[in-house]
Amino acid sequence: MNHRGFTGRWLGAMDITLRMYLDVAGYLDRIKAMEMVRVIIPYSETFAQDTALDTYLDGHRAGAHQAWREAGKKSGAPEWPLERVDEEGISSRVKAATSILPETLERLERNQATHALTLWRGFAAFCEESIGVEATTILKVVLEEGVERIEELEDLAGHLDLEPDAETVEEIREGLAESWRVVERAG
Repeated sequence: MNHRGFTGRWLGAMDITLRMYLDVAGYLDRIKAMEMVRVIIPYSETFAQDTALDTYLDGHRAGAHQAWREAGKKSGAPEWPLERVDEEGISSRVKAATSILPETLERLERNQATHALTLWRGFAAFCEESIGVEATTILKVVLEEGVERIEELEDLAGHLDLEPDAETVEEIREGLAESWRVVERAG
């Protein structure tokens, strides 16, 4: 038979850990999705450039045919020499339009990583102060697979030189500590 106080605290620790991890995992999943978008960006830029050039040529061809008809000409309009097409000019306009994607993704990634890091550090502060056990130790017991993702988060935070929001870390720690007091009283 398990001691009721231990069982209650253990179930409470599991519940708090899983709830915290679900929130952090949501942020980490969005970061992974951004990584996939980064892989696609060069292909989408090439597609956009090709499409813009084709559209430009189609538009010019249609305009030439329209002007030829308006001029009263019966035969087909002469084709415009392709060597006059400013492909580099078209390409630079497409690049200017698509250049916002990497910057936007970086800003979103930093935002999501900061939120995840803040939540994790608040949980870690709670674990050390209220439970007396390191957060990674608890996470490893509750959900071992989560430890690797938290390590990835910490690496990303170091790479991006991120810091958690200290005020929010403290709010999370306090909120979890209050929840823990309820668990202790019930256990």
